[in-house]
Amino acid sequence: MKDAGHGRRPSSPPAALAPWWAGLGPLGGGILVVAGLSLLAWLFLGGRSADEEWGLYYGAGKVVAIGAVIAGTALVSRSRTGGAGDRADSDGGAG
Repeated sequence: MKDAGHGRRPSSPPAALAPWWAGLGPLGGGILVVAGLSLLAWLFLGGRSADEEWGLYYGAGKVVAIGAVIAGTALVSRSRTGGAGDRADSDGGAG
């Protein structure tokens, strides 16, 4: 007996189960990158030693990395769908 769901793609998770960063998009990712780079510059120009304040440098690097991933995946997703994303057509119908 065949499985009824064999070969089908799983449906997308409900919005309530999506991670906090799922709706940021490329602009939010860019803001995170700028914020992380600003923190790195502040730490570097403020004369803080990486030996003493390694946790702050690590945190700023994580913010930059997360922002880059969010912005990159949002832009790749947008280019694959032709810029339409999940929006409805102008006649009101879905994609």
